[in-house]
Amino acid sequence: MALRTSIVYGLVAALWIVFSDRLLAALISNEGLFALLETVKGWAFVAATAILLYVALRKQLERWELESAERGQAETALAISEQRLRLAMEATRDGLWELDVATGRSYFSSAYWRMLGYEPDEHEPIYQSWVDLIHEEDRERAVKVSQDCIENRIDAFQIEFRMRAKNGDWRWILARGKSEKRDDQGRALLLVGTHQDITDRRRAEEERRTVEAQLHQAQKMEAIGQLAGGVAHDFNNLLTVIVGYSELTLAALGPAHPVKGYVEEIKAAGERAASLTRQLLAFSRKQMMVPEVLNLNHVVTDTAKMLQRLIGENIVLTAVLSPRAAAVRVDPGQIQQVVINLAVNARDAMPQGGQLFIETSVNDWDADRCRLHPGSKPGLYALLSVTDTGTGMTPEVKARIFDPFFTTKEAGRGTGLGLATVYGIVQQSGGYIEVSSEVGVGSCFRLYFPAVEAEAAPATARERAEMAPSGDETILLVEDEESVRRIARLALEAYGYTVLAADDGRTAMILAEQFGRVIDLVVTDVVMPEMSGMQLVAKIRARFPTLQVLFVSGYANDPTNHDAVVRASSAYLLKPFSPHQLAAKVRQILDEAGSRALRAGAGSIPTDQLPR
Repeated sequence: MALRTSIVYGLVAALWIVFSDRLLAALISNEGLFALLETVKGWAFVAATAILLYVALRKQLERWELESAERGQAETALAISEQRLRLAMEATRDGLWELDVATGRSYFSSAYWRMLGYEPDEHEPIYQSWVDLIHEEDRERAVKVSQDCIENRIDAFQIEFRMRAKNGDWRWILARGKSEKRDDQGRALLLVGTHQDITDRRRAEEERRTVEAQLHQAQKMEAIGQLAGGVAHDFNNLLTVIVGYSELTLAALGPAHPVKGYVEEIKAAGERAASLTRQLLAFSRKQMMVPEVLNLNHVVTDTAKMLQRLIGENIVLTAVLSPRAAAVRVDPGQIQQVVINLAVNARDAMPQGGQLFIETSVNDWDADRCRLHPGSKPGLYALLSVTDTGTGMTPEVKARIFDPFFTTKEAGRGTGLGLATVYGIVQQSGGYIEVSSEVGVGSCFRLYFPAVEAEAAPATARERAEMAPSGDETILLVEDEESVRRIARLALEAYGYTVLAADDGRTAMILAEQFGRVIDLVVTDVVMPEMSGMQLVAKIRARFPTLQVLFVSGYANDPTNHDAVVRASSAYLLKPFSPHQLAAKVRQILDEAGSRALRAGAGSIPTDQLPR
């Protein structure tokens, strides 16, 4: 508009200058009047020019004021937008970065450095500063993705990697970036992006994966354990028969009998098989256990005496016992087996020698720690760790170490049940296992058991003198497995006892009533159809609370039932058992209760008062 006005004014002024004199000369002949008009014309031209300039200047000033106001509003809006962006970035704690590809110079926001714990001036603002802080395992792929973006192989990227914080920790970073400018060949001139600290998220994901893996492992072990427990239970019944008849046969044979050696081999094989079934039951968490309150320091001290002979002279055993070691409730024999199994496993991982560390301590678990082990509760846990400097394990091997019959040892050197047994015992004891291992460095097994407030029992071995197992008392034998019932009856009768044998609880009660005399002891299987051993004993003990009972079991089918057995009587015998073991256990119970002196008292069963 101003340009058009100036052009029009210029044309008018030029025409006026050129034609005004001629026009005046043609119209006015009086020189005086002509001179006057010439003067008026000049001043009119000056005035018109001044007015026009004033108007043009006024309009230009208005335009400048408007533009200034608009620019101010834009700057205000930009400032507000930048403030909002800054607040948003502060809220998300994201760090901003910018890279000039040609110079390698970079810009890193203060939030970028704060998430790593650095001050902005601690590192030179160049691309290499970013590269140097990236974990060496992540550096190659992080550099590659940025180069791909620079070379126009990708337009934008998103990648996760670790960066070293000032305190030495590694923080997980989510980096996003894209190209803002490119040259004619498509190569990026400027990259911009953000960094976000996702360490907490990664840790939560890792915890979730750990819990899922533990759940999967627990489900797998539970399924295998159900199968193993069932097989072991049935196998124990068979082994009871094999070992029992072998022992009775040996007793009947003379010392020079030609088949005596064969029978001894049969008995020895049965006993070795029994050892395997015990490991299966430990793995499947179906073994009978009698937990006691004890101090893990005592377990380590007692076990260390025999461990050095097991692991050999080329392995240095070091026990580090915490003075704060808490009391735990576990089966002493089973926890000792755990330590021995772990020590033997460590020995096999150190064929050229090494160091074995057994340590105890106390850990306080909070809710976050408990999330790693579903079912655990916050509180104090006693820790027993076994660490070796052996060959270590690959992640693939580590994932299967608790599987039954899985072994990396050469044929004939292991059954694959050692660590499976450890797993079962720890689980049945209410504990938890953590394993860390690195190839060429060694392995560490950490066993955690809930601490108890009760005072630990002294670690003194209770030695009993060998008792003569024979007797003349009357025993009510209740066993649903016919072959086991037959060998148990033969064994007890061979040692002089009178035996009433029944295949279930109801028959046992009827048989006892029909017998008509005093019964001194009830020997009953725990797991039976229709009426369990516990239910049978409950019916009898409703009237005779001090009645002596020997429970016989191949496994703890139900943890609740197992606990009830332990509470009801510490007298139990695990299958498979030999005739001598059965008779000796019966003799021990009867002698401890003083049944001979109390045959007419509450310790025996007068048949006229049997419950019906």
